[in-house]
Amino acid sequence: MTFQDILDKFTTLIEGNMWWRRFVNSQFMNMLAIMASQVIYASQTAAEKELTEGFISTASKRTSILAAAEDRGYIARQIKPSYGTSTVTNKTQQSLSLAIYTNLISDEQKRYMLMEPVILKPGEVKTGMATKQLERERVVFDVPKETEFLTFTLSKDMTKRCVDIDVFVTETGVLQQWKENHQFRLSNKDSRDYVKFYRPTEQIGVRFGDGSTGKMPASGEQVILDVWLSDGDITLVQGQSLTPYAESSSLAGKLEIKTDTPITNGAGYESTEETRLRAQYFTAYDNQVVWDGDYKHFLRTHIPNLNWVNVWGEEEQERSTGVKSLENINRIFFCGHKKGFSQSQLGELIISTIKTIPNKLNTNFFYVNSKEKPFTISVKGSVRKGLDVIEAERQIREQLENKAGRNSNRFERKNSDGKNSVVHDYSGESSYVSENKVWAIIENTKLLSEFKLEIKNQSQITALNDFIYLNVTDSKIELDFGAM
Repeated sequence: MTFQDILDKFTTLIEGNMWWRRFVNSQFMNMLAIMASQVIYASQTAAEKELTEGFISTASKRTSILAAAEDRGYIARQIKPSYGTSTVTNKTQQSLSLAIYTNLISDEQKRYMLMEPVILKPGEVKTGMATKQLERERVVFDVPKETEFLTFTLSKDMTKRCVDIDVFVTETGVLQQWKENHQFRLSNKDSRDYVKFYRPTEQIGVRFGDGSTGKMPASGEQVILDVWLSDGDITLVQGQSLTPYAESSSLAGKLEIKTDTPITNGAGYESTEETRLRAQYFTAYDNQVVWDGDYKHFLRTHIPNLNWVNVWGEEEQERSTGVKSLENINRIFFCGHKKGFSQSQLGELIISTIKTIPNKLNTNFFYVNSKEKPFTISVKGSVRKGLDVIEAERQIREQLENKAGRNSNRFERKNSDGKNSVVHDYSGESSYVSENKVWAIIENTKLLSEFKLEIKNQSQITALNDFIYLNVTDSKIELDFGAM
């Protein structure tokens, strides 16, 4: 309501009162109308601002985005532990063994684990033992009585480091492991299922069923959560010592354990914007992996910092190669690139990740090595007045690397015909890295008053695993202060 609307309303109200009507059109009434209009304006503004928080696409607060994501059943990507391999040496004249998940500690007091059992003969040395920056902590909850959709949450501090949760419930004192089942899909009264959720309070938790959709933990029993914890994106360089810890501490003087590769490539929780975008897609995705976009979403959710991934099936493979084969039946093909990973390492990572998909169809997964096809450019230009030539070149190369280089994460998903592509996209209009798009990257730096661009040795897309990118290092950029 405007000031005049409020003043007219007040005037109408007091004209019928013998005592108050003396104030009609007075300064006092004007003051009341101004005050009321300001209160209403402030309330409307606050209400409109809060209204945007009710929609995940317009919310600005992390808590609002997490609340909308929880409504959709979406859980943000959890921390990924750093990993690598270690060398284990038996320094004694007797056989020694280390169980899987043996606790280790570094000189910096970070916790690690061996991810496979090790048996060593006297004096034996074993290399390539899988090692992760990981630890396990057990949390126990009592079940006072059977409760529909019984819920337990971890503390905020534990949630910040949570990689995964193993859930156990005692049944007449016997420990039984329960399994995660998204939205209790196909659960019945006897299903030992639970769902995970992530609250706006930055706490991860588990929820059990109601006795018909998922079993309820019985009264007097215990819920035991084995929580896997990590510090995420940290690095332990090659050649560092690891010492047996906790229950294996007696072996500290008998074994020598050193990293033979860096323990790295961990990652933290996804950003707020990642959660916003992925949660919007998750409603359609619904934890089902059927279409190529589902596979890509699944992989990007579970493998952080994946620069590019391409997925295609039997039809696309045979159309691409022109060869029909029985081996292609029910086969899903993958191809990709991740900074710091060889093709064999990435292939193993993608296939092992994909194999964790619940309720997968009768499909066979196959990784195809990417075929790199870099191209170069030649740029001659003049920097704007007052700018440094060397710094201008550095910034241009940086932008080209970020948006068109080998480790860029700006890859288009589709060709103009709707089929999968492996090339970059900058404008959203076309999937091919054209001269105009490279031109736009340089122009948007606003560092050059004029320049000439030449594309060299650029390849065409001929296969689904073609990986076309700009080789910035070998590209020529010649800048000066004068006219060309």
